[in-house]
Amino acid sequence: MKTKGELRQHYRLLRQQLSSAELETRSQAVAQRFFDSLPLDQISILHTYLPIARHRELSPWPIISKIQQEYPRIRLVLSRTQWEQRQMEHVFWEEGVEVKENEWGIPEPVGGVVCSAEQIDAVLVPLLAFDRQGHRLGYGAGFYDRFLASCSARVLSIGLSLFPPLDDPLPGIFPTDVPLTHCITPEMSFVFGNAD
Repeated sequence: MKTKGELRQHYRLLRQQLSSAELETRSQAVAQRFFDSLPLDQISILHTYLPIARHRELSPWPIISKIQQEYPRIRLVLSRTQWEQRQMEHVFWEEGVEVKENEWGIPEPVGGVVCSAEQIDAVLVPLLAFDRQGHRLGYGAGFYDRFLASCSARVLSIGLSLFPPLDDPLPGIFPTDVPLTHCITPEMSFVFGNAD
C-alpha cells in the first residue's frame, strides 16, 4: 500500500497528464452530476474553491456559472487563507468582491462581507484522491479539515474528484481528518455514511 506522500505524488502526476480538453470534459461531467444528485433545495449558502491553475484542479466554474444563472437564491462564499493562524476566512462572493491570486497563486477574494463557517450549508472540497469511506487526500496542510470541523453538523461536504475512488482505504487517517458526506467524479456520485 502506498503512503499518503506517494499517493499525492501519483495523483499530481495523473493530473499533469490530462490534456486541457480532458480536464474541461471531466469538470463539465462532474458539474452535471452535481446538479443531478445534490439536494439544492437544502442549500442557501454554498462555499466554493476556485481552481489553482498550476495544480490542474477540477474546475468548479461550470457549477458556479449555473448557480449564478439559474439559482440566484444560493449565495456563494469564497475563502482567503490566514497563513499565520493556519485557517481560512470566508466571505460572501457578491457584486464588487474582486478575486486576485495571492503570493502562492491561490485565487482569493479581496474585501467582502465575512460569513461564519456555521452559516454555510454546503462546501465544494478540492482533493487529489478519496476512498470509499469518504476520506479525502488533500495537499497535507489541513486547512479544509479545520474549516469543515468548524462548520455545523448538518453541512454537506462535497468532494469534487477527477478520478474514481481508491481501491483501498486511505492510509494514515487521523481523528482531525473530517470525512466527506459526498464525492462526485465524472462517472459517479458517492454518498457516505455521515450524510443525512
